[in-house]
Amino acid sequence: MIVEIVGSAGVGKTTIARLLQAQLPHLSYISDWRRVSSLSDLAFGVAPLVPLLLPTLWPTRAPRLTRRELTWMGRLCTSRRTLARLAPTFADERSVLLDQGPIYTLMRLAEQRSATAVASEQVIEWQQQMLERWSYVLDGVIWLDAPDAVLVERVFARSKAHWLQLRTREDAQVVLQQHRQLYHRLLEQVAKTGRCRIAHYDTNVLEPAALAAQIGRDFFADWPLVTAGFENHVARMAEQS
Repeated sequence: MIVEIVGSAGVGKTTIARLLQAQLPHLSYISDWRRVSSLSDLAFGVAPLVPLLLPTLWPTRAPRLTRRELTWMGRLCTSRRTLARLAPTFADERSVLLDQGPIYTLMRLAEQRSATAVASEQVIEWQQQMLERWSYVLDGVIWLDAPDAVLVERVFARSKAHWLQLRTREDAQVVLQQHRQLYHRLLEQVAKTGRCRIAHYDTNVLEPAALAAQIGRDFFADWPLVTAGFENHVARMAEQS
């Protein structure tokens, strides 16, 4: 079972993810793709982007991709290969929780596209293909949320630096609202596949431990009954490649 946890800054993804990991001994948690990705993952993962890059070398033919767009696109391709490579090590655990996974990356890519307001038809088609492919790989998405005022207060109260702290509170709230809207659009499309379970939770309603317990029951209570294993997930990735 592969589940991604998503949500705007300040929702408490890391806290909930670590509580889930503590509650569920057979759950693996991937939060930093850079630490688990290899150079071969990067090389082979980015290779499919070459056809998209070539037209952008001639400004008159297609809009140029920004450095941030290339970063998110490369990360999206690399993460699929990384997950497939790591699959055998997770075979006995059966459940993996992804933080800043494909849905998050697609959201940031959509955000960047909104900022530039320019994208070639080829790039737009590629993004849609990536969303469809991951929709068939993910078994579930845990979408965490909270009221805007709560999120803003949490972000500015963080001891760990966050880029939103460089904005005014008003600007930060606008960004958080945009992220929520983008997640909503993406997850609406994911839901159309009919196989990926999506659940929305307000982290301002329950204490973190209680919320993690609820999510654990909702998503992972029947993990011993999951027999598909990662071999099937790798097969699904190959089919979608």
